[in-house]
Amino acid sequence: MSTCYLCATNEVATDDPSPVAVCTKCGMQFCLWDGARHHGTARFFCAVCLVPILLRGSGIDIGDWPDDDGGGGGLSREAVREALSVGEFERFCATMSDASKEYRLKWRPILHEMGEEKAVQKLGERLAEFAGGRSRIEEAYRMSVEVDVDGLAAAIGVAEQAARAQADTSGPLPPPDSGVRSTTVPDRYQVNRAGEKVTARAAKARSRRRMAGA
Repeated sequence: MSTCYLCATNEVATDDPSPVAVCTKCGMQFCLWDGARHHGTARFFCAVCLVPILLRGSGIDIGDWPDDDGGGGGLSREAVREALSVGEFERFCATMSDASKEYRLKWRPILHEMGEEKAVQKLGERLAEFAGGRSRIEEAYRMSVEVDVDGLAAAIGVAEQAARAQADTSGPLPPPDSGVRSTTVPDRYQVNRAGEKVTARAAKARSRRRMAGA
């Protein structure tokens, strides 16, 4: 049975982890809450690949990431350079925007209040696994002409939604040096438990759909 990759590899799955599309960039299957369609190019992107797209929309261009063509088999990276401003993300990717809203809104005041140098470091810490590594992100930030901080908050928010950070109880994802284990790399027990939960939820979802169609 097919399922959303992020739901299967995180301890917490969404309400319905059934895949709705395949990411054009990397080939990952994603559910309604873990990816979106880019209306400007009519291509589909998982939450992980949306992070650099949101960064580019906020004024930080890290280049092509991943550096290869990924597994999606779509248009070549030379032909399309996607970017999403935070306004476009909220308007065109409404479901995913809602799913990451709590994370994004928590990060906005934090990023606005810290100086540029701290924001550079914070962005590199949070998005290293999603956008080519810390040094690449920090270099792109320093080379940017103008940066939309709300767009940066959106990129971090989407990353933390993908990692299932506990925004409802502990605020944004704890800093890497805080001693709190990151949720971005689930251990084998979490993966196995997630798979069991995904299977159970998907079965319930199919049952509800069959009953609704009866």
